[in-house]
Amino acid sequence: MRPKLVRQHVDGLTSVSARGRPVSAVLGLGVARQGRTRTECDQRRTSVHQIQRRNMKAIYDANVQQVAWFDGENLFDLSLNWIAFQNDGHVFSSSTLNWLGPLDDGSFQDRSGKVVAWLSDSQPSSSLRPLTPLRPLRPLNPLRPLRPLRPLKPLRPLNPLGGWSSSSWQQWLA
Repeated sequence: MRPKLVRQHVDGLTSVSARGRPVSAVLGLGVARQGRTRTECDQRRTSVHQIQRRNMKAIYDANVQQVAWFDGENLFDLSLNWIAFQNDGHVFSSSTLNWLGPLDDGSFQDRSGKVVAWLSDSQPSSSLRPLTPLRPLRPLNPLRPLRPLRPLKPLRPLNPLGGWSSSSWQQWLA
């Protein structure tokens, strides 16, 4: 004899149970619950939305060519591979943990304070030679972001007061 199935609908969550044991449940996103608690499903749904809402900004070099993406913490190349991270106003290579230079008001600077690249919503600016920071702990690898829409190419900015770095983006990352 087949067990009697009971359907319950609570807070947008539909669950079917047989003799008090969950058979399946489905969230509004279409994610199967199957054995996970409601809190786990809510956390999963939140993390999915956080990934989708990540605000990626384009990074441009001195020739106004897009060279990478920045999400406020991590730098990704144009193929969305993780290449560097920002920690306390400084940029470090994700593979070697080498210090690349400071990030100052949207300007990625080399070790002498000259601009290598800049964020799309800022003006490039140089500074004095920065002090070398302490080596940070390696962060966890970030999830690969969704591919952002191609941004409009910005106008060529004025030359920064200290000038552009003699290093290209690829030389700076090496």
